[in-house]
Formats: sequence, structure tokens, C-alpha cells
Amino acid sequence: MSWLQQFQRVTSGGRFIPVVDGLRCVAILSVILYHLEDYFTHKGTGWNPLDPIESGVHRLLHNGHVGVPLFFALSGFILALPFYESAFGKTASKPTNLRRYYLRRLTRLEPPYLINLAIATVLLCAVNGIAMAELLPHFAASAVYVHNQVYAAVSTINPVAWSLEIEVQFYLVAPLLTHWLISLRPIARRAIPLATIAALIVCKSIWGPWPTRLALSLPGTAEHFLAGMLLADVYVTSWKSTPLRSLRWDAVTAAVWPAIILSPQIPLLAHALPLLALTAYVAAFRGRITHDLLTRAPIVIIGGMCYTLYLYHFFIISFVGRFSLPRTAHLGYLPSLLIQCLVIVPVVIVAGAVLYRLFERPFMIWRPGQTAAVAPGDAASQPGGSVGNSKVSIAAATTGLDMEAV
Repeated sequence: MSWLQQFQRVTSGGRFIPVVDGLRCVAILSVILYHLEDYFTHKGTGWNPLDPIESGVHRLLHNGHVGVPLFFALSGFILALPFYESAFGKTASKPTNLRRYYLRRLTRLEPPYLINLAIATVLLCAVNGIAMAELLPHFAASAVYVHNQVYAAVSTINPVAWSLEIEVQFYLVAPLLTHWLISLRPIARRAIPLATIAALIVCKSIWGPWPTRLALSLPGTAEHFLAGMLLADVYVTSWKSTPLRSLRWDAVTAAVWPAIILSPQIPLLAHALPLLALTAYVAAFRGRITHDLLTRAPIVIIGGMCYTLYLYHFFIISFVGRFSLPRTAHLGYLPSLLIQCLVIVPVVIVAGAVLYRLFERPFMIWRPGQTAAVAPGDAASQPGGSVGNSKVSIAAATTGLDMEAV
């Protein structure tokens, strides 16, 4: 087994779609660069915000927060897909087991999350000197995914957990929503999500940002999940789970990703982000070059570790930056930022890989009441499955779909 396969995401024999993890890699790297630049800007010196080049680089990296809604759209696709395949797929048979669905969410995602909250709480006490009694209510609210609503603010324990609370809300309603959509006629099944996305875009463009509690909830972000659910419908019913690829869709990739990157600076594009993400994801599945790049083994592996990277990257950036930033600040904004990126991003990925092996991968393998899990790299022994040194192909599946979202 290749050493890279030691870090591959584990499935329970379900279909593995490498391009999904490739897209996860894009999303998590954008979030990492966003927080790295934000830390650098607030802690560093020698930055002249009036300099056009420096300001341009700052704005570009600061746009990396679009990675979170990109994750939301991927969650819509991932969680809706097994239900669409059960209803319309090539091997449509018995409905998805809801008990197994909810148990999987709980046993797969909750233990690594609680470990992260415990580590973060200890660090806040030891490093920042915050009293444990002050942190415990925030820990409790974060642990049960209600901090956004109780405090109308992101988690004091781990600020990035705000998006995980929204994800959990979607996990709860996704089966009901998908079952309802499946019961509709094909035209209505696609028209209703599109109309809802359009209505939410119009509302936000007219009334501006939602109140804090609404913005930090599923209703305040629903358009992104709906875009992903729409993609799941197209993937199964139109593409028959085997999308054809062409260079024309690579041209779409080249056009749509700059629009996504620049969207936070342009209100019209910012409101249209769900539709831009949907277009980019279609192009990822359908473009020859795009698909090839996104399914390269290192890209897929980084994307497969995105949950751990998301939970810990902020702390790793802060820890490394305490030592690295003072040594480069005198060089000025651009040279120092470049060095920080070259130093910190690899450390985040390597440290994240270690934490992934320690705290996340064991719970990918742990399947209460189910058969043993297999790594996607092990699927090379299955018909049609293979893993190369530079590219991962789809592993054959017969027992259902198992993909988790961040």
C-alpha cells in the first residue's frame, strides 16, 4: 500500500467520487489562506494598505471565506445523492436506511468534534488565561451545535464551528427535504429549488445581510445547500451517475472560478454565488482537464482530510505564526506574506494529517452495527477501482453511498 493511502478517507464499500474530495481541497485551501492572511494582517507590520498591489493581494486572499459556502453546496450534493440514487439510480432498490444515516452522522463527526473542542478549551485556558468556568457554557453550547443561536455569535471555543452548526441543521432536514423533492415530477423537482435559490438571492440583494441569528442558521444559508441538491438530481437522473466530459466544460471552469474568487467584492456576483458554485461543480464533473486536475491523488487526499484541517487550521496558524511572523515582518507585506504561506500552509497540512490519523480516521473506520470499512485506496481490488500515483479513479460500489460533508 502506498504511504499516501494511509491518509485516504475511509468508506464502508460505498462509491467513492474523487472529484468531490478535489473540490473539498479547493474549498479548504481557500479557507486556510483566508485565515492565514487575516492573522498576518492583524499581527504583522509594514503593510501599506494604500499600495495597489498589496491591497489587491490582501483583497484576493481575504476572499477565501467563499470556501465555506462552497462546502455548503458540496454538503447538499453529498447528502442528497444516496436518496436520489435509491430512487432513480441504475441499481435503485430499497430506500436509504434513515437510522443508519443518522447514526453515521453521529459516530463519524461528533467524536472528532468533541475532541477538538476539548483541546481548544484547554489551550484557551493555558495560553490565553481564560477561566475554565467562563468557557464551560460556551463549550456546552458548541458541543450540541446551538452556540450560534444561544449567543448570536460564533463559538468562543472554536470560531469556525459556526458553519458546522449549520451543517448539522441540514443533516437533520436533508432526508425529509430530499424525499419530498423525489416525490415531485421532474420539472417541479428542479424548478422548486431553482426558484427558491432565486428568491433568496433577490431577498438578500434587496434587504442586505440577515440578522445575526438568521444568518448563522440553515434558513440564512439554504440557497447553497439547494444548489448542491440540484446537482445531485442532475448527476443521477440526467448523467446516470456517469457524466461525459469535454473540453468545453474546461472553458467554463476557466470563466467561473475567477468569478467565484472575486464574488465577495462584487455584490451581483456575491448574491449569485450559489449558482456560480453549481456551474463550477458541473464543470468539475464534466471538464476533461478540470476533472483530471481535481482527481490527482495529493489533491484528493488533502480534500479527504478537510474536516480535520477545518477544525484545527486556525490554531496551527496562530501557533506557528507566533514564531515565524516576527522573523519576516521587516521584509514588508508581500515578501513576508509569501514566506509565511510557504512555511505555514505545509505545516497546517502535515499537522492536520497527523491529527486526522489520530482523531478522525479511527471514527471513519468505526461502524457500529455495520460491516468493516475499507479505504478508497483498497478499492483497487474491486472491479473497476484503482488508485494510481498521480490520479484516483472511481471505486466500484454495490452497497450504497458513504460520503461525509464538512
